[in-house]
Amino acid sequence: MIAEITNLIKKNFETIPYHNFWLILETGLNPSEQGGICTDRNFYLYKSLKQKGFSVKLHSAQINGENIHQLIKIDISGKSFLIDVGLGWAIMKPIPLNQNSKQSAYTLEFEAIIENNQLYLYKVEKDNKSLNYSTSISEYDQKQVRKEIDNSYDAKINYPFRNSIRFSKVIENEFYFLKGNILHYSKNNILYKKQINTWIEFENLFRNILKFDLEIAKKVANKLEMFK
Repeated sequence: MIAEITNLIKKNFETIPYHNFWLILETGLNPSEQGGICTDRNFYLYKSLKQKGFSVKLHSAQINGENIHQLIKIDISGKSFLIDVGLGWAIMKPIPLNQNSKQSAYTLEFEAIIENNQLYLYKVEKDNKSLNYSTSISEYDQKQVRKEIDNSYDAKINYPFRNSIRFSKVIENEFYFLKGNILHYSKNNILYKKQINTWIEFENLFRNILKFDLEIAKKVANKLEMFK
């Protein structure tokens, strides 16, 4: 069953983009195939897994001490795991909640460490580890997490990406992540960076590579004044 879940995660990253466009445009929660931030993507996958009969629960994680990251807890063969398709960077496998673990994909490596009933997820780059979030391994109150999801587009939430574009997707088994005007992309297990400095480059990226609604992307870029 782990293999089945892993395949569903991979399909999700290939078909549904992570982005902060609804946040920038202030259109609100939109859990659909159009993608979005953690709440949009994880809540959409949660509903899909639940419809397929999997044992899933809503879950929360803390970033800078605040419950502003929502994800999925799933029980598989008597063991609990986390699924997270809403981080931006690609976490391609379920994260076990009963032991420390590591996983890598598209040059990216993540390490999960469990201490005192808490799981700490780190992104590892060479010898540097940065904490993405922490979360309890115990079950969260479902009404409370649903409330966090419903309020996830509140202007008071201090998201670190509120004033800079984010867009990521797996395309033809390679990973692409636009952060601000820097495109991070993997090729043959090497991670590259490229600056997107002009409208022509931006339009080509969304029209021919990312293949997302160009008019929406341009509205976001204009609001952020990316290309003055």
